[in-house]
Amino acid sequence: MGSSLIRGGPSARYSLVLVVLLAGCVDPIPDGTVTPPGEGDLHGTVTDLCSSKPLEGVLVTPRPVEDGTPGKPGAATTTGADGRYLLEGLDPGDWQLTLSKQSYQSVEKTVVMTGAQPQQLDVTLAPVPSKLPESAKLDVLFVVDNSNSMAQEQQSLAAAFPRFMNALLLYGFTLDLRVGVISTDLGAGSFGLPSCEATGGDAGKLQGTPRVAGCTPPTDPYISLVNTVSNVPDDMINDAFSCIVQLGTGGCGFEQPLGAVLQAVDGTTNVGFPRKDSVLAVVVVSDEDDCTAADTQLYDPSQSSLSDPLGPLTSFRCFEFGVTCDVNDRLTPGPRKGCKPREGGYLLDVDSFVTKLTQDRLPGQVFFAAIAGPIDTVEVGLDAQNPTVRPSCQTADTVAVPAIRLRAVVERMAPESAFATICVTDLGGTLADLARQIAEKTILMPCS
Repeated sequence: MGSSLIRGGPSARYSLVLVVLLAGCVDPIPDGTVTPPGEGDLHGTVTDLCSSKPLEGVLVTPRPVEDGTPGKPGAATTTGADGRYLLEGLDPGDWQLTLSKQSYQSVEKTVVMTGAQPQQLDVTLAPVPSKLPESAKLDVLFVVDNSNSMAQEQQSLAAAFPRFMNALLLYGFTLDLRVGVISTDLGAGSFGLPSCEATGGDAGKLQGTPRVAGCTPPTDPYISLVNTVSNVPDDMINDAFSCIVQLGTGGCGFEQPLGAVLQAVDGTTNVGFPRKDSVLAVVVVSDEDDCTAADTQLYDPSQSSLSDPLGPLTSFRCFEFGVTCDVNDRLTPGPRKGCKPREGGYLLDVDSFVTKLTQDRLPGQVFFAAIAGPIDTVEVGLDAQNPTVRPSCQTADTVAVPAIRLRAVVERMAPESAFATICVTDLGGTLADLARQIAEKTILMPCS
């Protein structure tokens, strides 16, 4: 239905990066500096992916971005012994940061500076692997919200997919890849609510039938690419992804991405996907949090009053019965602190989801990512008299609420996981960064 201002993109290379510090151009933060960042400043900490320790001597180079094209580099800086860096006085707008250090894989990130307050961007760098694999078998499952507010986000996802593919192909190993798409629609039990009429919804089935006129889908319900051979006519892989990812906006407004994932990977719902011997990467894209029901009475429409045990028939039920905070009273608007998934009750336990998703695979062979609403701000407001969760981020085309349950899955799956805000105008950098993280954390395994 229906901010972090950080977007990411990769620049992975496997030759060593020679870092040259030019006198007068590089200004690291002195150790012990306590002056807080000011308006227009960008700061953060760079750590080692494997040890989580701060990295000293990382070169951080900013470039202004206009119309998607990076300009001339600005004044660079390097991280101190505590891994911190500070770039002062960046003009409002998009900035591309390149972070590099000898024996580490270079990374590019894009940050939106507003000029109103300092921005923080913490980054991890992965060591260059001592030995690259010759081949990799990878299955990627995109879980796409198809409720009535997701048209623009689906289009953005389709447009960003080439960046995802390009980032994966940078690594040089032979890629045996399958890409599938499912929706978040599992219906609403037997209640037949508007937009949730079909019992079970799409049931975690791969959505391989095109819903966009004039595009070319793959010959299977998923896209397959083995080295340079694909199951897409004329090898139009990006076009095929655009075909199957734009699911429309007629899906159930009670989004159930976690439940849809478990059905999709159960070994019987989708023939040939995912494969048991592949790395599995799950990418959830939604402007709402997860509302997977353990008890479908959650969706009971006979309760609709503010005084009923379940309250009004709105997505606030997903928040009220799926999350616990310092204040758990639907009649009390205002900010919420310390929010975390509620265990037991109407919704699927997050820990149970993680256990089921990973139980039949080797450690480190499942990656989970969510592109959703950030959780740094959680507030309950009122829509007329009914409680509602206020957005945690928004752009001209996207409004998203805090995805507390999805973020909890990301945290439990770490380090084989990632979270990114959906409130960006271009998902290209986000998908490129996800491809980099999938490769580095599950295929290259630089920490082993």
